[in-house]
Amino acid sequence: MPAHLRNTIFAFAAAALAACGNPPSADPAPLDRFNAPIALGISGSDLLVVSSNFELAYALDDGGSVIPVDVQASPALGKGVRIASFAGELAIADATACGLPETLALVPAREGNSLYRIRVGPGGALSCGEGCRLPLRSDVADAYGVLAVCRPPATAGGEPRARAYVGFVRTPANRGQISEIDLRTGASRNRDVGLGPVRSFAYDAQNDRLYFTAIESGVTAPLRWIDLAGDCAIDVSVPEGGCPVSGIDLAAYVRGVEARGIALSNPQVGRTRRAFVAARVYNADLAGSIGGRPGFDVGGVLLVLDLVEDRSGLQPRLAGVFDVGLGANEVKVLPARPGKGDLVAVTASDDGLLWIYDDDQGSLVRVFGRDPHTGIPLFGRQPFGLAARDDGASARLFVSSFKDGFVTPVDVPLDAPWSAADPRAEDRIGVTP
Repeated sequence: MPAHLRNTIFAFAAAALAACGNPPSADPAPLDRFNAPIALGISGSDLLVVSSNFELAYALDDGGSVIPVDVQASPALGKGVRIASFAGELAIADATACGLPETLALVPAREGNSLYRIRVGPGGALSCGEGCRLPLRSDVADAYGVLAVCRPPATAGGEPRARAYVGFVRTPANRGQISEIDLRTGASRNRDVGLGPVRSFAYDAQNDRLYFTAIESGVTAPLRWIDLAGDCAIDVSVPEGGCPVSGIDLAAYVRGVEARGIALSNPQVGRTRRAFVAARVYNADLAGSIGGRPGFDVGGVLLVLDLVEDRSGLQPRLAGVFDVGLGANEVKVLPARPGKGDLVAVTASDDGLLWIYDDDQGSLVRVFGRDPHTGIPLFGRQPFGLAARDDGASARLFVSSFKDGFVTPVDVPLDAPWSAADPRAEDRIGVTP
């Protein structure tokens, strides 16, 4: 199947499904439950859950939602807000770090191709009033990836630079496109970054560098980065003061690889920074014979890359490749362990697995699959979104079940992740009768 056709299918599969049966509902999203939860994030003491309404059980324009959950003691759903259907990732722009009046929860939605800037008020209350929904550019579609980047002022006495970066998964000629949004004014700048629509972002504050993965790029699997230092402009050429874009091809390490989620290691003195990339693997020989990416995968991997800096700049080097199963999607680095390598969580949605990789051991040390007695998936069908809370000696990891509409917490001991107990069904958040 040609790559550009799969981009279209990615966005409109649910609409086609609905068209074959019942039309989309006209009802707005409920705010007392989750519906195809796709992204999670932590803001203060709340877990924010983004529902995508993927199967169009509710209306197109307000069938998605963002709902806060107080997860301190006994989880309780707070007052959420409605957004358009087919939501993407979630980013939190902290008020203090970004110099904003209030913290913002940033969520792109493919329906209407817009970015929601949801205000997070005192006590975690969410609101989406005038100016919340920001229409994005019309020459691309399906906004999905998002990241908030807040940096110190470019000049002494100035305001912190507060930006959101948004990627799109349906673009002309299969080109990667990024929009940079000023979180104070809503003004945007755009950049073509080469072949392959942008999927997900990660930011290195120490080097002022924005990393991003690309999908559907044919025989290559780009991992790219933009150097943002010096207050450069992303929408002009480098000789004119623009931000330089560089990259590598992950297919040089694994044939038939297509990158999805990305996360960076916690910065620690004396340790080389690493990138962790979840990637799907397809049959590269078949792709060559049919002239495009096949419509199915043959595996999934976690790639571990050393981000080595030398005189010529950044030179990523492969440190390891680990099989994680079909449907590799999201990556989350758990809280830092001083003097040790990081723990990394990876979801393999199609196989229903959650993996824990220990970078100190250089191996996968724990996998959560099905209950050995009942055969029920421990994190539901299609575990997808991830968020982590630092609980000191352990991390509480939250995992969304895209298919089942609930979120499951699990505690991961930081010093002994292999000993993590299976999650309990009674602890699931958002389960409805």
